[in-house]
Amino acid sequence: MERIVYPEVPPHVEYQLTDFGLRFMPILDSIEDLQHELEANRDSQVVNSQTAV
Repeated sequence: MERIVYPEVPPHVEYQLTDFGLRFMPILDSIEDLQHELEANRDSQVVNSQTAV
């Protein structure tokens, strides 16, 4: 991650991913997709267990 500080009052700082950091984006996107899939499966199991009662 790259940090850019501007000499202002109040302080102004910006962050951006470096080229190396951008290489991780596909991995992070895959993890996010997996999380959504797991949440959807969990939610459908909760609904199914409530209707079975």
